[in-house]
Amino acid sequence: MEQGSGEAEGGVRTVLLEAVRVTDEALRGLGRAERSADEGSRVEIQRVRGEVRQSARLILESLLGSVEAETGRHGHGRRVAARAGAIAAAMGLSVEQIKRVEDAARLHDVGELLLDWEQMSVRRELMPTERRSLRRHPTIGQRLLPTLGLDEEACRIVGAHHERLDGSGYPDKLTENSVPIGAQVLAVADAFEAMTHNRPYRGGVSADEAMERLRNEAQAGRLNADAVAALGRVMHESG
Repeated sequence: MEQGSGEAEGGVRTVLLEAVRVTDEALRGLGRAERSADEGSRVEIQRVRGEVRQSARLILESLLGSVEAETGRHGHGRRVAARAGAIAAAMGLSVEQIKRVEDAARLHDVGELLLDWEQMSVRRELMPTERRSLRRHPTIGQRLLPTLGLDEEACRIVGAHHERLDGSGYPDKLTENSVPIGAQVLAVADAFEAMTHNRPYRGGVSADEAMERLRNEAQAGRLNADAVAALGRVMHESG
């Protein structure tokens, strides 16, 4: 990392934690006011609550974008969200499920904001201790996101997006139906984007090569085969 990255990292953490703290306090205050408010005031409180959450979300998305740029993954969350939504639609999931997957996908790596940027940007494979540290980010993200108004299922998707159907994933080694369908979709979109884009320690592969690897993962029972097939259809239709 360039000199001063530690200061930048500390600044991001400080802004993140302060944003979460202020948002939580504001929401608690609105909750107290709502309990004694009349019907008209409750409508206004609901409007303000939505604005508070949206402001906090914009801050987190901006911070996450900065981390992505610093670690050689500019636009990763945006691309994963678009691809995950397309996969969910191709699988025939409901409009509500598609939106939930897209919301979770945009912020799926938000837990990385509290981790070590230097580890995420090294130009080599991570050491086991470094990898264990980074594997905390799904759990951290799942705990942060309820403040933004994401529902419980969307937060579970974030927490499980690195799980694999055979129990080989992390952080909880969930298997099969224990992994939310949204997380299964997100896992495929995230893996495709990771494979096809350069990282500091390796180059990306072609879309065809990435699809072949995903099919192998699905055949081995690690990824959702329907989600992989849906991605194949999306890729074919997009030319």
